[in-house]
Amino acid sequence: MQLSDFINQALKNIQRGAVDRKSKFRFPVLASFSNNFLSQRIVIARKFNEEQKSLVIFTDEKKSEIYRIKKQCTL
Repeated sequence: MQLSDFINQALKNIQRGAVDRKSKFRFPVLASFSNNFLSQRIVIARKFNEEQKSLVIFTDEKKSEIYRIKKQCTL
């Protein structure tokens, strides 16, 4: 398998996860690292933009991870 084939298959799986509730790719894990602290959280894949190769994810706003994500994005 060529690297480009692997990447294309991965993108198809990610795209499928955004629309198929039974897909293994529906609940990706998002990880961030800041101040020597690794944080991981399960999120929900909602929409994949094929042109931009971007994924819209949802998570629970009440969780403490939201605070950490917002803080890291402003650094």
